[in-house]
Amino acid sequence: MKATREKGVEINALQLMTTHYHVIATPTSEDGLSKAMKKIGGRQTRYFNRKYGRTGTIWNERYGAVLLDDERYWYNCLRYVELNAFRAHMVAVPDEGRWASDRFHAFGASAAGLTP
Repeated sequence: MKATREKGVEINALQLMTTHYHVIATPTSEDGLSKAMKKIGGRQTRYFNRKYGRTGTIWNERYGAVLLDDERYWYNCLRYVELNAFRAHMVAVPDEGRWASDRFHAFGASAAGLTP
C-alpha cells in the first residue's frame, strides 16, 4: 500500500488469490495508477526472485485496468472482487479471506490503507 499512497492511488477493494489479485482503485492523478502498478510489480518481482533464486519477470502480462464509471457497475465489480475467493472455494465463508476487503465493507472492520 506504500506505493499506492506515494503515487496517489486510493484502494477501495481488494482480493488476493493464489495466482492473481483483484483491486478496485481510484487514482487521484492521470498517471498515478500506472506508476503505482509499476512500482508494485517491480518490488514484488525483486522479492520473489531473491527468495527463490531466480531472474526475470514473474508476471505473464501487464496489469489490466477497466474504467468503472457507472455506480451500479462499480458495485457489481465490488461484489465480484470480494466474493472471488469464496466462489473459488479458497475460503468457507466470504469474510474468511485474510487479504480481502469484504470485512471492511460488510462489517465496518478497520482496514489500514483502504478508502471507503
